[in-house]
Amino acid sequence: MRRDYLYKVIFLVSALMLAGCAESDVSPGDQKNPGAVEISPGENIPFPSNTPDRGEIRPTQSPPASLERVEITFPAPITGEVPQEIMETISADLVERAASERSDIKVIRAEAVVWNDGALGCPRPGEFYIQMMINWYWVVLEVEGIEYDYRVSDEGSFKLCEGGNVVPVNPIEGGDDIPLVRQSKKDLAERLGVPSSQIEVVQIQEVTWRDGSLGCPQPGMFYTQALV
Repeated sequence: MRRDYLYKVIFLVSALMLAGCAESDVSPGDQKNPGAVEISPGENIPFPSNTPDRGEIRPTQSPPASLERVEITFPAPITGEVPQEIMETISADLVERAASERSDIKVIRAEAVVWNDGALGCPRPGEFYIQMMINWYWVVLEVEGIEYDYRVSDEGSFKLCEGGNVVPVNPIEGGDDIPLVRQSKKDLAERLGVPSSQIEVVQIQEVTWRDGSLGCPQPGMFYTQALV
């Protein structure tokens, strides 16, 4: 019985070897693949002649005809949030400062604001301020076209923000020759949806800001403390 079993094993192994040889006799060229293309060594790979160009693959999309341009509107400054006695104190200071009459003063802004640090939204280059939330008032008054930017406490103490005393200036000639000015005008034109030719440059100034807020801190935000 052992001899019969050995013969069966030899027969089975021989049959498997013959089957493997029969499969290896089939060359790659004999295997049919309807989608295959035979390429000879050194021959260029053929591409379909009807391949669409880039414009057909990514057509330029135009906005729907029903889409209308939305004009950007900015909210008006808030007034009426500052107690009257504090407004009278600031107005008296401005009457003396600008040598004007009380009736000449126009209130542009009178708003309660939470500033993010001791700069009160009016940082000076090279100075550092206490880092805490401060509840003060923001008051902007105008006299003869000049705006005076005040920061006022609940007790009535105040300071005039440097840089807030804005005097109208004439447009700067040759501003478009500066690359950063051209970039800024292009950005503003895209934001407002107007031609860049309608934008005039009124001030260009090199400034060293005291921190990462770049002189424009937002309430509740914290910035890197380094001169920029």
